[in-house]
Amino acid sequence: MNNNSEQHITFIAGGSKGLGLAIYQQLREAGHTLVEFSRSGDHLGHLDCDFAKPEKAINVFKTAFNEKYDKAGHINLIINTATLEPFGPIQRAAAKSIKEHIAINVESVTHLVRLFTRAYQDHPANKTLSYVSSGAANRAIPGMGMYSATKAYGERLIDTFREEQKEQSQPIQTMIFNPGVMDTDMQTTIRAQKKKDFPLRDHWQKLYENDELADPETIAEFIIDRINNPDPGYHKAQ
Repeated sequence: MNNNSEQHITFIAGGSKGLGLAIYQQLREAGHTLVEFSRSGDHLGHLDCDFAKPEKAINVFKTAFNEKYDKAGHINLIINTATLEPFGPIQRAAAKSIKEHIAINVESVTHLVRLFTRAYQDHPANKTLSYVSSGAANRAIPGMGMYSATKAYGERLIDTFREEQKEQSQPIQTMIFNPGVMDTDMQTTIRAQKKKDFPLRDHWQKLYENDELADPETIAEFIIDRINNPDPGYHKAQ
């Protein structure tokens, strides 16, 4: 690990599979010191963290951010956690699934941003906060009301945070990424839904059959390039 101004510290929320894993692997090859939050990760720097249980997740975040990394030249946070469920019209959603969805996509994400900022706001390193969103944040997709709403929440949270950072002497630069459709487990989950719960399922199925899903490695490269060369704002990877 380098102890100079070029040392990169990167926290990844949701780096155990799909796009998150691709980002993790590429950053590790680039020499970043990595801390990864998820339930299923098992690689170097992994911390067991269940975003469905915000109270416990908070303790994990505090432990991770207790390390000050005084000699780091770059400190990054990448938020790539999300759940899709519940699918279907909101009136059919179970109360438990709604609560868990909000815990993962809203509560834990908010605490992650809050605690990262408290820990590193005044650190002199170059700092970035990246939120992996979805096109669903900006349009209505029948059967995905919760996911659309909570991704929109995440975008507004980061947009507001960006404005607030303008008043800071050591600002954190923020970026929102719309990765587009990718060949990941999330897409497999979408295609497995019943049409009554997800009326646009056939569209997603055709994307898969026509080989129109991007590979996560390519999208990871896009995101990492912008983290290395920060350009605050909204970025579409496709």
